Amino acid sequence: MMQFDQHKRYSVLRQKELMHEAEQERLANTARQERRVVRFYHPVMAHFGRWMVASGQRLQRQYGEFVDAPAPRKPARRSA
Repeated sequence: MMQFDQHKRYSVLRQKELMHEAEQERLANTARQERRVVRFYHPVMAHFGRWMVASGQRLQRQYGEFVDAPAPRKPARRSA
């Protein structure tokens, strides 16, 4: 995984990419439906999703890349 310090615009580009994918999905869903029903929570969920993406990117910049801890080693068996 890339270091976020290497690409300052990575988070902006990734957010735009995610927004584009969501918009494409919304357009596809609209094309499939005969009439569009807008539920009250759709704009709220869209805003929440944008907030989650932005928060995740901010945390990754703050704490850096996630590195898995190495698996614990099993002690060697001693023969008697």
